[in-house]
Amino acid sequence: MNGNDFRRVQNKCRLQNGLTVNSEGQSGGLALMWKEGTNVSIQSYSKHHIDSIVNLGNNKNMRVTGFYGHANLNLRNNSWDILHCIGDSVREYWVVGGILTQF
Repeated sequence: MNGNDFRRVQNKCRLQNGLTVNSEGQSGGLALMWKEGTNVSIQSYSKHHIDSIVNLGNNKNMRVTGFYGHANLNLRNNSWDILHCIGDSVREYWVVGGILTQF
């Protein structure tokens, strides 16, 4: 999906804030979108993840991580290393969503 297509999706979903990580050819690509007024703090991102903290109010936060595992099985451990590194720093509820592909 290119930038214009992504903006159309954002507008249709009424989620004006977000971060995208472009795909490499047919593989990868991530997007995290949120509505206006939601307090989201991006912690880190790469072509394989977007890690954020969402403030839920009342001094409560939730960690939200989008994940796209490396398509090359020989490099799959690098993808898991990202999640392990993030996991070591998580002190709040943590939601991980994503996909592992296998070719």
